Amino acid sequence: MKVKASGLEITPSGPPLRIFLGDAENSENAEVVKLKEELTCTKLKLSNYEMHLNQKVQESIAAELTAHATVHYMSDLETSKTAANAKASEHARRYAQLRVAYEAQQRYFTKFAGPMMQP
Repeated sequence: MKVKASGLEITPSGPPLRIFLGDAENSENAEVVKLKEELTCTKLKLSNYEMHLNQKVQESIAAELTAHATVHYMSDLETSKTAANAKASEHARRYAQLRVAYEAQQRYFTKFAGPMMQP
């Protein structure tokens, strides 16, 4: 049996597959079940292979990119930016503490020292 589709000619190797619906013989049903199980197993293997292949390609690309000088430069910039942000946050926090202390001191002097200083 030859099948032609869009210029391709396919000639199956091996005996033709026969799938019967309804009252089929037990051995033929067993063969169909076996083939379905084999197909499912092959699909799972292929899916697993594709997943590992994608992971290996991503790891390879990441390894290649991390070896590049520009990536090191960008990494250093990100590290210094993170450090600068942390320093700025610390300065802002310290400024807020000093402002609160100053305002508390102003209230204290206004409340207690103010009446003594007025004539």
